[in-house]
Amino acid sequence: MKILAVDTALAACSAAVYNAERQKVLAAAFQPMATGQAEAIGPMVRGVMENSGMAFSSIDGIAATVGPGTFTGMRIGLAFARGLKLALGVPMFGITTLKAIAANVTSNPGARSIAVLIDARRGNVYSQVFSAKLDPLNEPLAHSLAEAAARLPADECWIIGSGADLLAGEHRNSIRSQASDLPHASVVAALAAHERPSEIPPPPLYLRPPGASLPPRSDSIVIRRVNAEEAESLGSLHAISFDNPWDVDSIRKLMGMGGALAIAAMSHLGKPLGFLLARVAADEAEILTLAVAPLYRRRRIGSRLLAGAADMLAAAGARRLHIEVAQSNIPATRLYETAGFAVSGSRRNYYAKSDGTYEDAVLMSRSLPIAEHGV
Repeated sequence: MKILAVDTALAACSAAVYNAERQKVLAAAFQPMATGQAEAIGPMVRGVMENSGMAFSSIDGIAATVGPGTFTGMRIGLAFARGLKLALGVPMFGITTLKAIAANVTSNPGARSIAVLIDARRGNVYSQVFSAKLDPLNEPLAHSLAEAAARLPADECWIIGSGADLLAGEHRNSIRSQASDLPHASVVAALAAHERPSEIPPPPLYLRPPGASLPPRSDSIVIRRVNAEEAESLGSLHAISFDNPWDVDSIRKLMGMGGALAIAAMSHLGKPLGFLLARVAADEAEILTLAVAPLYRRRRIGSRLLAGAADMLAAAGARRLHIEVAQSNIPATRLYETAGFAVSGSRRNYYAKSDGTYEDAVLMSRSLPIAEHGV
């Protein structure tokens, strides 16, 4: 089996191609980075595929880390892997970051257990303990450092991960491993070779709600135009909003097209919480995508983006606005109905689903007011 693996869950981006029969990594790339994985992962995968000498059609399975990790990073890697799974028609493997980090301890002559601790900020860690053979000895949890220390084995054990140094002095039988504290796609692929593949893409492993602060008040959110220079932040937002997101290059190209309109809901810190892309042709306009970060949904951000887009598109000369929505996406359909859209038709088998099947698209449209002056 030939496995293509990716990881973007923590402070790095990596990709690898692994031959399970030969137990050999054919090509791998690894780059530490706190942000920017959404833009880096595509070129990195293309690079390792070229270096491996393999064609995408020769890949038998896709592997990805499922977390715990940063909310955005987890979604980027999983969404990218799901897209590859659908495109190639192969099964997918999910490996936790905790197990992938534990597997970095390759020299363990005393067969000590391995405790993985990932810094979760504010004095908390994600932790799990594994045997020398990487069998889990307890459940993955997010908890305080003291609680994590209390779960460590009484015997000597290795500690590893970005939260391991925080444990200094908390557990006298712990030995700090010098192996890498981050997952590597090459290790993820090797672990996946011993796992049972799933036809259904694995879900992300969330050990606590995402986000580091309270959502901003709605009256502190500003709707404004955005340009192609801001495409990277919009690409990251799209990656956490959809299972099959658009890459940054696609978003940038759409923003640069004639008749394109791009607006975003910006927090008081200048962070995009949602955005809308649309395009005008003659007196017709179409919404290409509307994305709102999961943490900020149900705060009327989508409604405000739709209202702002309607005004701007009408001022640009559009008289009717169209959108397509998956038949099963009832919340989105209700949002558009509230914004004045009505069903105008359908398209058969338009959207690819994560299980390999397809579903219909519902076509919706609404009229726009006639503006006194175009822009």
